[in-house]
Amino acid sequence: MVFQRYTLFPHLSVAENIAFPLRVRRRPKAEIEAKVAQMLELVHLTPMRARKPAQLSGGQQQRVALARALAYDPQILLMDEPLSALDKKLREDIQGEIKRIHAETGVTIIYVTHDQEEALRLSDRIVLFNHGGIEQVGTGEDLYDRPRSSFAAGFIGNSNLIEIRLDAGAAHLPDGTSLRHFNHPDQGAKRLMVRPEDMHLAAEGIAGQVTERIYLGDVIAYTVRTGWGQDLSIRAQRRAAQHQAYIGETVKIDFNREQAYIIPE
Repeated sequence: MVFQRYTLFPHLSVAENIAFPLRVRRRPKAEIEAKVAQMLELVHLTPMRARKPAQLSGGQQQRVALARALAYDPQILLMDEPLSALDKKLREDIQGEIKRIHAETGVTIIYVTHDQEEALRLSDRIVLFNHGGIEQVGTGEDLYDRPRSSFAAGFIGNSNLIEIRLDAGAAHLPDGTSLRHFNHPDQGAKRLMVRPEDMHLAAEGIAGQVTERIYLGDVIAYTVRTGWGQDLSIRAQRRAAQHQAYIGETVKIDFNREQAYIIPE
């Protein structure tokens, strides 16, 4: 197990921390030395083998904890929010290390996290929990593109959830606006999910007023207040956007019908 707060032995060196689970299992000295050298190489900490945990950065300490957990070739490695104490850049660096180590060792990793982006970045399969029960199991693409509930849609990534009524090839919005070319086999009251990156400013569509505009470099994030009082989020690629809007401006927004998703709850 790799803990959230490293849980290294402060009086032992890096090499001694990694050797600990092997010594407890009374492995031969030569085997321990060879395994420690292998683990230090795996986590890129060979030059720091004699240092104490207090002489290491947070990221280096977590790599020692990871090496210690892998030292005796476990069948399953449990990681309990191991990177939550690190800053964003360091967290991303260690995520890359974990993916590399997983590829090199093949060990099964059960990774607990509340960070949606981290779950998408690291996982082969995600189990999403809601109040102690399993909400959905699938790949990152399954949960992001095909959520089975409003909770899943709102938890994995940002989403716009719009109450609509479907009939005769159109979707009717709460303010009475009808969106055409909306062919869907279901009819009646539904909940529509549209991701912010799938919405765009348009000549026709849903009318609203821009209440927030945030420049993020590669994208511009807008919040648009609709006629029925709901805030919709848009993430427009800065260079691809044909039109930009500003706070207070009245706009219309639309989305590709093929990218919209009816939540099957």
